Amino acid sequence: MATEDNMRELTLEELRQPANLFGQRFLTALVTIALVGLLVSPAAAQPLNVGIVRSPGGAFDPCLSTPKVNFSASSQSIPLGTSTNLNWSVQAPTGCGYSLSMTVLSRPQIDLSPGAPQDWDLWTVTDVGTLPLGSLQVQPAFNTIYVLVVALGANSSIASAPIQVGVNLPLANRLCGLAVSTSTPLIATQGVVQATGFTPANTPTCRNQVTINANNLAPLLVQALRTPNTTVIVNDGIELDLTPHLGGQITIANGVQLIGGRIALPGKRFQRGPRLFVKPNPNASD
Repeated sequence: MATEDNMRELTLEELRQPANLFGQRFLTALVTIALVGLLVSPAAAQPLNVGIVRSPGGAFDPCLSTPKVNFSASSQSIPLGTSTNLNWSVQAPTGCGYSLSMTVLSRPQIDLSPGAPQDWDLWTVTDVGTLPLGSLQVQPAFNTIYVLVVALGANSSIASAPIQVGVNLPLANRLCGLAVSTSTPLIATQGVVQATGFTPANTPTCRNQVTINANNLAPLLVQALRTPNTTVIVNDGIELDLTPHLGGQITIANGVQLIGGRIALPGKRFQRGPRLFVKPNPNASD
């Protein structure tokens, strides 16, 4: 057992060691810290979306950066009945524990003017997988807004900026197609006059024509009614639920014709025709 004198002698002995021994011990301590840092990286030690900001002038933990999402449409204006591609790319820093999962949300938006309020509460959800780079072919039947939602993990997600795809209604008169390439109501131009022999005075107005032949086309009905000089035919037996419409009163533009598909024929069973309806609001007071 060492006495107090022995302990004092040991201390003095240590003081007699070479002066560079302290430097050797300090170097050994630095090497040990460096090895521990290699074995336990900051990204592995931190939970999702949490990183380490080092001292001023040091490196910034990439796991603090929000993944970058690019979302676009190949064409933002298409004729009714055609399709376009939605394209996305997601850039996320590696080694941060992200578990990516992509979903496309869509809803009708008839009024595509800047700053227009949401006019339909009718969302569709499409799971598009886990690949950070991909595309989805869509064929909207009416003006539609799309949003890409990227799940980063169980409790974290980010969303892209919304993109719009406008749907042009078809022209009823094929002669109008010789002069114009849009479905907006236009008077036939000189090109039609030259091709048909009509004079400007008797050249008919270009009209759109839309046939509603499915129960999920209520937004197309509203879009067609808002488009001047449009003939809207709603087939017999079609039932259109207008409850999700948020735009207030439905506007009927100048020159619009709304035609029901019911035909009364002697000796044939009664046809009730199409039905347009809204569901009662359970929260509304009498």
